[in-house]
Amino acid sequence: MANEIAANGTEPLIIVGFELGGEAYGIPINCVREIIRKPEITRIPQAQPGVIGIKDLRGTVIPMLDLAFLLGMEPGAEKAGKVVIVEDESMTVGLLVEEVNEVQAVLPDEISRPAVIGVDAGGSAVSGIAKRGDRLLKVLNWHHAVSGRVLEELASVEDIPADPDCCELLPVGCGNEQG
Repeated sequence: MANEIAANGTEPLIIVGFELGGEAYGIPINCVREIIRKPEITRIPQAQPGVIGIKDLRGTVIPMLDLAFLLGMEPGAEKAGKVVIVEDESMTVGLLVEEVNEVQAVLPDEISRPAVIGVDAGGSAVSGIAKRGDRLLKVLNWHHAVSGRVLEELASVEDIPADPDCCELLPVGCGNEQG
């Protein structure tokens, strides 16, 4: 998976670095579609915790997620100033972060693997940790950061037709059906 750190090699991993809860994080650039200022977000009633809402970005409706909350930190949507839009072949989501710092190259031998630092690599949102000056940069696997339950809900949204006049096709109906 492109979101994981290569086990070997000498090519640097290019990371988009950002701030979250006063900590340094990063996501491999090959997972990042774009970075935008935090937009006006349309709230979604009864959304999963961590799902702030949606945003229509140039014709594509993108779920906006509170990354701090999803990582078990204090909710950070109110402090967020930027959105890192990440995508893979199955979905696109926006991750709210405080600030995007820089794009940086990290050599594979500069990254400590989660198994070395006592974190289970199979389920951790942190793929690795790199020392950058006096700070530790936590490299995220965004699929693991976004819990399975949230991913399942977001994936199921793509199956719902966009046409509001097609209530009979919706899995739960629109509430205006004749009975």
